[in-house]
Amino acid sequence: MFKKTLTVVAILSTLSVSANAAEIGAQLGTQHTELNALIAPEQTGIFYTANWANNYNDGRNSGGVGLGYQVSLGKADLYAGAKAIYLAPKKGDNGFAAPIGGGLRLHFSDELYAYGEGYTAPRGLNNAVENYVEVDAGLAWQVQDSVKLKAGYRHISVHGKSSTPNHTLLDGAYLGASLKF
Repeated sequence: MFKKTLTVVAILSTLSVSANAAEIGAQLGTQHTELNALIAPEQTGIFYTANWANNYNDGRNSGGVGLGYQVSLGKADLYAGAKAIYLAPKKGDNGFAAPIGGGLRLHFSDELYAYGEGYTAPRGLNNAVENYVEVDAGLAWQVQDSVKLKAGYRHISVHGKSSTPNHTLLDGAYLGASLKF
């Protein structure tokens, strides 16, 4: 069953790649720098993500890739997905997490929208921590067809297992920009 599901996802992915747009961007926050990439449909379909974030106050890192499905409902876009994240928080709990979650984009106009998303990996979906939580929210402005500016707030934290502490990898406001091609 798993092989059949994987085959269907692979076929749908390759069929929808030609209709997708690629976007690369960066965020500079009060505590972090993040680089990200997105391959997504204009309306409805499968999307792919990749990101790497570094908290430059103490060198905590996280990075990963994701896969999801987006549905456009006029003024709102809903999406759900899963990620594979590598954590290197410098607290003795380096490892992997497989968070699941989703988000919403609410369009005020063709150029301006609000966004919010959340992902979590409870016990059993990670190997180094008890729980992984990621939240991102803000406003985006499509300045031109190929240039987008963002202002938002990002939070990533982990709840440690018995021998490691709870701690925050990222927590703060950011400004970002991306190029679409």
